[in-house]
Amino acid sequence: MTNFEANTVLFQNKQSGFSLIELMMVLAVVAIFATVAIPSYQSTIQNGRLTSQTNELIGALYYARSEAVKIRSDVQICKSNDGLSCDSGLNWQDGWLVWNDADGDGAVDETEILRVGSEAEGQISVFATMDEVTFSNRGLSSLSGTWQLCDSRGVSKAKAIVISPSGRVRSSETTHLGGSLTCS
Repeated sequence: MTNFEANTVLFQNKQSGFSLIELMMVLAVVAIFATVAIPSYQSTIQNGRLTSQTNELIGALYYARSEAVKIRSDVQICKSNDGLSCDSGLNWQDGWLVWNDADGDGAVDETEILRVGSEAEGQISVFATMDEVTFSNRGLSSLSGTWQLCDSRGVSKAKAIVISPSGRVRSSETTHLGGSLTCS
């Protein structure tokens, strides 16, 4: 047998691939990374949902204010789960409705609806000190108040939206009176 033939036989007998021990080590490393990463990822998702819901409500409030100034008439935002009428018995996480009472009858007509917000996603609760807010044709708010947005993590991760009588809307870590958030 020549040297070339001997090397060819050795090369053919050499197996390629991973041993069982190598595969088990890789699986152990992957399991450790997954154990660390999954809780962090879930927290990131919850933070994103809470921020998204906060921004959606802030956007609706600014929209109502700008529409009131634009059309030179009062515009209201209220709780609604059907997008057709205001319902003070609901919670803000059930949805909301921006509308202009063009005919002055105090009731929402289909032609008066400006924007509809859907139910909050991700088990977010929205607590507020008011059932509805009216913006005047000058952009002023009918009242000041706070919306508190909470998820399953409670007060430690809660967000607040504060509205002032001037109509200014802002995100906050406290209520409109400067108190702590309560999530209830």
